[in-house]
Amino acid sequence: MAGKRSADNTDISDKTGEMSALKLHAQSSDDVEMLSALLQDALISGADMAYDKAENTFMLVANRYCWDLPDAGQQMRCMCGVKFGSVGAVRTRGMTADKTQFYNLLAIEYDKTAQHIVLVFSGGGGIQLEVSSIMIIVRDLAEPHPSFARPDHSE
Repeated sequence: MAGKRSADNTDISDKTGEMSALKLHAQSSDDVEMLSALLQDALISGADMAYDKAENTFMLVANRYCWDLPDAGQQMRCMCGVKFGSVGAVRTRGMTADKTQFYNLLAIEYDKTAQHIVLVFSGGGGIQLEVSSIMIIVRDLAEPHPSFARPDHSE
């Protein structure tokens, strides 16, 4: 079986067929939709999100559910870094200043007309990134580890 491909068409599996670390670059609205699906149900601490105004970047570390590893035999999660480039401003809604708060990422949306990327969290929270173009890098930072449960959206 051929290796999976990232948004920039690079192979993300090794020659033995086992998955290697996720490495993706998103540059289009279609890429954002794919990243949204891969990062759905990621858990993110308030302490693990930062906006670097001087570098025009917004970065976060997420404990993502490994939707891309359905045949692992066990539910898995993996720590990954996400970097958004070309960010001119960041606005939050329904977020607390408490850095110990955890957020459950439901979706990443792109509004082409307004040139906004929106991180949508359960409970109504959100982060709006004003961007001049789509430049997102996602990299796994560690090996996948067992997850206690599979996220359930049946309600």
